Amino acid sequence: MVAIPLGSLRSEVFVKAIPFSSHLFILVTQVHTSMLNTGLVNCMIPGFNPNLNHNFNHLMFADDLILVTQASRRAARGINQCLNVYGFLTGQRPNFAKSHIFFPTWCNKHVSSRIRAILNLTQASFPFKYLGILISPKRLAVSTFKPMIDKIRLQCNRWSNFNLSSAAKATLINYSLLSIPTYTLSVYTIPEVVISEITKVVRKFYWCRNGNGKGIHNVNWKTLNEGKPEGGIGIRNLSLAKSSLMAKHVFGFLNRKDGIWVDVLSHKYGKLDFWRNTASVNYSWFYRSLHKAAAQIKPFCRINSINPALTFFCWDPWCFDIPIALTPTFINMNVDVNLLSVSDVVNGDRWCDTSLLYVFGPNFNL
Repeated sequence: MVAIPLGSLRSEVFVKAIPFSSHLFILVTQVHTSMLNTGLVNCMIPGFNPNLNHNFNHLMFADDLILVTQASRRAARGINQCLNVYGFLTGQRPNFAKSHIFFPTWCNKHVSSRIRAILNLTQASFPFKYLGILISPKRLAVSTFKPMIDKIRLQCNRWSNFNLSSAAKATLINYSLLSIPTYTLSVYTIPEVVISEITKVVRKFYWCRNGNGKGIHNVNWKTLNEGKPEGGIGIRNLSLAKSSLMAKHVFGFLNRKDGIWVDVLSHKYGKLDFWRNTASVNYSWFYRSLHKAAAQIKPFCRINSINPALTFFCWDPWCFDIPIALTPTFINMNVDVNLLSVSDVVNGDRWCDTSLLYVFGPNFNL
């Protein structure tokens, strides 16, 4: 994995003279994307996994570029060739001072040394930050979130010196302080101990009445987390936000959202069936957090629109709030309910009475 921030165009006068310079920048970087995609097709810069529906070898946002490819000298030479051609055409150059290369722990040391020499990059260790989010192949330790806590604490200490009303503090807490962890929670979960520490810092800031940070806690904090109609002031509860934001990812995965992360997880783990399967300890920490969030929301889920051929008759909640297999229902034990789909009991646009009687027995009320 190579993280390369691209430099600016050589001619600053040219950029300042044209009001559409941002649009030109997008068009120019699109050329770079096309080159990298060509390298992917020609196997010069292999992608993440050729078995994915949409294989990729790079991610780009504005002038931040991440290359994800095979750790080989051939791929390194392909990257160099692509960057050199792009630089010759556009005048842009990689900022090697801010660029780093990352290898998995099992990578051969001799090979990684040769690749670093070819790319002229220094090796760094995980995690690294991309678009404000820490990226790591392993579960992030609690200590990695300490800068986030320190940032919130520093801001609270600054604002504590001002004479702010309770309403002003509530606004600052919701729209400034808690927006920092909420942004991270929108991508992946944060350890509960970190959330508790952030809540402690914010709670202390809200109740303090002077610069020494002391004050009387007049109301239970959970009451303040409630909405105004319920007697609170609507301060965000990060623990609840953690579950609700992960629920968005659960629905995205279940509905096969068109996203790279959905493609990668589907290829690695298959279909997410949280009604029957539990998350193994060998699964990634993000996938386990999906299972945990799914377990919290599954009592409130059902399928509204189904594909009969892809919907399990007994194990998908297509008819009731829970799967039929989890309700007290008589089912013929000679039927393999694990493979039975809705299409197996449908004949055209009608139910197949013969199939239903075979599955549920003669006492089934048609």
